[in-house]
Amino acid sequence: MQKPTLLILPGALGAASQFDEFAKLLSANFDVYSMEYSGHGKNIREISSLSIELLSDEVLHYVNENQLQNCSIFGYSMGGYLALYLAAKHPNKLGKIMTLATKFNWTPAIAEAEVKFLNPEKTKEKVPAFANYLHQLHGNKWEQLMLHTAKLMLQLGTKNLLTEAFLKEVLNEVKITRGEFDKMVSQEETAHVAQSINKAHLEIFSQTPHPWEKVDYLMVANSLEKFILNK
Repeated sequence: MQKPTLLILPGALGAASQFDEFAKLLSANFDVYSMEYSGHGKNIREISSLSIELLSDEVLHYVNENQLQNCSIFGYSMGGYLALYLAAKHPNKLGKIMTLATKFNWTPAIAEAEVKFLNPEKTKEKVPAFANYLHQLHGNKWEQLMLHTAKLMLQLGTKNLLTEAFLKEVLNEVKITRGEFDKMVSQEETAHVAQSINKAHLEIFSQTPHPWEKVDYLMVANSLEKFILNK
């Protein structure tokens, strides 16, 4: 019996390698693919800018190229934003979608606050462990990638693409999830998006912060399997 297909979409400044252990947990029940965006991780394709539109086009190309039509999606953080944007723009292209720790509420002030943490020089000086981690994920291109990511967030602050009207175009079954201790993503914005999508519901993971490395992979995998496989 053929397994259902699952595509994992990483977050901002993320890489496919972060999800290796998670993918192994899911491999018993799914044919798992992990996306590596251009300019990220082991993807050597150079980029001159980043935007939700560009990244969603890249996801769409990946889905078509690998014949993953109607695949389910697990989108972490920005990956969840991309999945919902793509689902609204291209109905019937994707299957079920589960997001985790996705920031939906973007304003100029919120974007400005977030990009303060995306300064390569300050990161190397004040948070060297994080700088080393990003270097492990992306190699020498991590600094330029951080600057591109900051510009992407400023773009979202100016124009948040996932408006309530836009979200109503999402026809897929969706599970919106958030960690109880997520300091970047509020309960209010998460619940609002779940209410704005016709076939969506909300789940909160107890004692769970925002960073993927601190998430209980097994708990998330169990939730994902129940949702997609109708357990």
